[in-house]
Order: sequence, then C-alpha cells, then structure tokens
Amino acid sequence: MVMEIPEEVLAHIFSYLSVKERDSSSTVCRKWKQSMSHPQVWRYTEVRCETGEQEGPALQRFSSFFPLVRHLKINVNPLRDPANRRAALSVLHLSASGNLRSLSLSCSGDVPLFYSGQDLLEGLEVALIASRSMWEEPSSPTWI
Repeated sequence: MVMEIPEEVLAHIFSYLSVKERDSSSTVCRKWKQSMSHPQVWRYTEVRCETGEQEGPALQRFSSFFPLVRHLKINVNPLRDPANRRAALSVLHLSASGNLRSLSLSCSGDVPLFYSGQDLLEGLEVALIASRSMWEEPSSPTWI
C-alpha cells in the first residue's frame, strides 16, 4: 500500500531540516523535490556556517528560494575561520533578494586578532537596506 503524503505536510516536515538536509531530501523523488518549492519550507531558515559543516553547494542550488525566506538565522562558528565568514557573507547577499521580516546573526568562538567584523557589518547593511520591509510599516494589515 502506497500512502500519499500531502505537499503541505511534507513542507512542514522539511521546514525543520537544515539547508544541507533539504538538499539531500530533494533528491529522494520528484514529489519531495517539488515540495521544496513550497513557501512554508523556507519561511524560517537557519544556516550554519561552521567549520566542516559548510552548506555552500546546497545554498547555491536553493538560491532561487531565498526570496521565500522571512525569518533567517545565520550561525557562524568559529568566527576566526575566514571560510565561515565568507559563507555568512554569501548568505547575507542571498537574503538581500528577499522580503526578510527578521534576521539573526550569531557569531561564536575566538575572535581573530585585529578583526573588527567590518565585512560582516557591511554584509548586514546590504541585507537590511535591501529588505526594508523589516522596519517599514505595511500600508495594510498583514496576516501571518
């Protein structure tokens, strides 16, 4: 007996997966790949920029879905790794094409000597300017 799982249920389940896990899941079958384009999958997205846990290839494949992201959390650990900072900047640039409602950037680990964080601050500025909807008042009520 084959059981059909509705797309909305799959989307809800996929929303709990990391970007890398979403990438793997999208290769299981056509239905799962199709379900990845459901807005609910991307509404709340967390990206880990961690040594040994780079989600870069998956991010590039899903870059077309970043306009669906409304709440983005980026974790950078450790901050001293330049590859992690570059990955975070890449995510910030991808998010600039969307309609973010909230953005969280969490940096942990040792801070490199003489590192002021200017690159991440500039990336944040680009994302915030592009996503003005975060601080502008909507012209009509928005129901979530």
